[in-house]
Amino acid sequence: MIVLFLLITHLTFISALPFSLITRASDVEKEDESLYDQVSTSSSDWCTDNPENCKTVVSISSIIGLLLVCYLIYRFWKKRRIARKEEESMDRTLKLNKEKEEIKQRAIEEHQHELQGGLFKAFGLKRDTADKQNKS
Repeated sequence: MIVLFLLITHLTFISALPFSLITRASDVEKEDESLYDQVSTSSSDWCTDNPENCKTVVSISSIIGLLLVCYLIYRFWKKRRIARKEEESMDRTLKLNKEKEEIKQRAIEEHQHELQGGLFKAFGLKRDTADKQNKS
C-alpha cells in the first residue's frame, strides 16, 4: 500500500513537470539553474495560479497521510493484541500443565505412602508373630 502511494505520488509529480525539466542528468548539469530550483518555482507558481486546486491537493495529501498513519498505528496495535493473547494462552497452558504435574506427583506420593504403609504393617505382623513364637 505504501509502495503504491509512493508510486502514484511520484508519477503525479513527474506528470506535473514540464517536458523540458524531464531530461537526462548530463543535460541538467549543463543548465544554469538546478532541477530542484526549477521544480520549486514551477510548483509555487502552480499554487499561485491555482489556489483552489493547491488547497485541494494539500488537503487530500494531508488526509491521505493521516489515514496512512492511522492504518500503521492500527496494524501495530493489532499485532500487539494478538501477541498478548498468545502470551496469555501460553501462560494458561503452562499453568494447567504445572497443576496436572503437581496432581500426578501427589497421586504418586500417596500411592507410594500406601505401599510403604502396607509393607510396614506386613513386616510388623510378621515381627509380632516371630516375637510371640520366640517367647513361647
